[in-house]
Amino acid sequence: MHKYQITGSITGGLLAILFLCLFLSAYPAAAGEPDKNMSAEEWLMKGILFEEMGTSRLAKRAYTKAIKMNPTYAAAYYYRGISYMEMEEIRPAIRDFSRAIQLNPNEAAYRFNRGMAYGKCEEFRLAMSDFNKAIEIDEQYAPAYFWLGIVQRMFGDVQVGIDNMKVAAGLGYKDAQTYLRSRLIRWD
Repeated sequence: MHKYQITGSITGGLLAILFLCLFLSAYPAAAGEPDKNMSAEEWLMKGILFEEMGTSRLAKRAYTKAIKMNPTYAAAYYYRGISYMEMEEIRPAIRDFSRAIQLNPNEAAYRFNRGMAYGKCEEFRLAMSDFNKAIEIDEQYAPAYFWLGIVQRMFGDVQVGIDNMKVAAGLGYKDAQTYLRSRLIRWD
């Protein structure tokens, strides 16, 4: 799944822990003390750090705090949707992605991730619609081309699907390049 990442390396994990330690020392509320002084943005950052550490439930709680502080904070709904996806709670993820889209309809990542959630529910027409909208918003959004291509192939639009995968590969999306290379299909 395409989402915010610091890095997948050990160094990135250590950096996330270092940032969390610095965050906890700067904001005692994050360490379990009263949270009256934390802003919605600080709760969002705390959630992202928890997510990077693999603790989606704690991340979800932090995003929920951000939402309670600012019910129109689209990014908090989006990241909470990511947490729900990580916990395989797909319907709540779709609700949060939908709310994020309602608040900020011009963010391609919100559409893409809702499309991924619809795909997990086997609601492929809705997934295709979101992938198309993500591409309409950002025509360089390579993962949307790739997954749109996957779904199109499932529905029998083989050549259209391959063409979209080629666009993704041409934009440098490694999954598309690997997929096409494994089928001996050139994209350049």
